[in-house]
Amino acid sequence: MFANRTNLLTLRTDPEDPRAPLPDSEWLTEAYSSGRLTSLSTLRPAYDRLDRLVDPADAKNFDPRAEYRMHILRALDELPPRPTNDQLIEIIVNIRQLFPAVAETYGADPKPVTIRKWAAKMGSRGDRPIIACVSRKGKISRKSRLHPKVLSLVIEAVLDFYSQPEKNQRGAYSDLYTAITELNSKRNVEIEKTLNIPSQSTFNHYIKRFANFETIKEKYGIRKATNLFKGTGFAITSSFILEACMSDHQIVDMNIIHDDSGLSLGRATLTIIIDVYSRCIVGWYLMT
Repeated sequence: MFANRTNLLTLRTDPEDPRAPLPDSEWLTEAYSSGRLTSLSTLRPAYDRLDRLVDPADAKNFDPRAEYRMHILRALDELPPRPTNDQLIEIIVNIRQLFPAVAETYGADPKPVTIRKWAAKMGSRGDRPIIACVSRKGKISRKSRLHPKVLSLVIEAVLDFYSQPEKNQRGAYSDLYTAITELNSKRNVEIEKTLNIPSQSTFNHYIKRFANFETIKEKYGIRKATNLFKGTGFAITSSFILEACMSDHQIVDMNIIHDDSGLSLGRATLTIIIDVYSRCIVGWYLMT
């Protein structure tokens, strides 16, 4: 069934003729191949909700990076469809030269694949308002894609994983898979839909969400829990390189001797800066 997304009225093969037949598969194939029918991309409900919650005038304050995405996408719309990576990189360089202050708010240059994702999700070709370029990540609450019964079993399996030190993630997921399969076998398929089984990666995501001092302590012991959550209660996380760094100071177990006098200058203090995402050391300083 084909419907007009504006008024939800059924479409006909000829909109001006009320007696025209309804579209069928043969008409659809012919119309789509000739270009008279195109596929419309639909925005997720979360995007529409944010458009109602945020005033376009406040979009920059809501997401300082939105203006940079808007300039990138508007420049992209001026190119023919399916641009090459070199063309996308050229856009990034041009925008950085034309709007240096705006580019600084974004930080590291985005990858071409990231720009293509923006183009698919943020507005449409020729219509890129700044409100459409606001990132929705973490700003809009979304309904769980899991059925309530499945979600209950997932949480139960996660807690079971943390309460048994000898159980690994694969074993816990296997138990979850078996429990949902047994539940599906008892459901009346004619009345109730079969419950979808979440993937292993989805289950691992819930394991990370439930990681806190108490669960890590129960699973791995007090020492690891203290190392991870001491002073915060939650581990520091980062979504990309150099988004967040941590520094630590340690007195080195050696004495520094003056080259000329031979006298001891005392123990040195070593300061190290570590990138949270990659766990790489990005800087260090030895102070005497």
